[in-house]
Amino acid sequence: MRCCACCLQFGVTSSHGPLVSSGSLAAAAHSIRPAAGAANHAMSLRLLRNPQDGSCDLLVQLAVAPSYVTYNNAALAEVAGFFRTEEALELSRLQAQAAARTDKLRHMAQLQLRALSQRSTASKPRMRLAMTLHAPKVAVPDASGSITLIADLGCFTVRSNPPASKSMSAEEAALYEPFVAKVDHVSAYLLDGNFAWPSNEELAAAATAAAETAEPAAAASEAFVEAQQQ
Repeated sequence: MRCCACCLQFGVTSSHGPLVSSGSLAAAAHSIRPAAGAANHAMSLRLLRNPQDGSCDLLVQLAVAPSYVTYNNAALAEVAGFFRTEEALELSRLQAQAAARTDKLRHMAQLQLRALSQRSTASKPRMRLAMTLHAPKVAVPDASGSITLIADLGCFTVRSNPPASKSMSAEEAALYEPFVAKVDHVSAYLLDGNFAWPSNEELAAAATAAAETAEPAAAASEAFVEAQQQ
């Protein structure tokens, strides 16, 4: 069984201008493998049950392109005013409801862990997960518009790590699934003057040019290492 889902684009626009706009997977600067035909989409999800190579029972691949956020104080004030309620909230009642819900979830988790601990490693479903989630990129201009802070919140990746199961005990292997998680490419810098996010077409062209520049450099580096080893 194979299932693919994609999101073409999304965004939030106010009377003050665009606040949030989605990017595309083709414009992402880091390596992403979206589903076929989804390179220009903002999100790609691929589920594959019982792949032919027999490596797992379920393969899950998720890729999310970065979104581009422009901070606007006036627009946020209008949104906050729209959702503001005239009636005072009963915080004690909300806290009691949240505590009861938390206890129920904790009890359900304990029951699930108990059931998982009773099964063998052979009966545990084998899942392979590959996620690449690009965090938003935020532009925060100052009040005068003379300086803009650009914050890239990075890229979050999660990958299944089957070899790590070999170092676990039988009980741990039946309970847990090892993963490798990484956050990288976090940065912030200042720009002079007003700033507007480029279009997805411009970002895709820049990403392609960067990849073409990086490939010869990587090949030269590998050749240098091989020459040193000889």
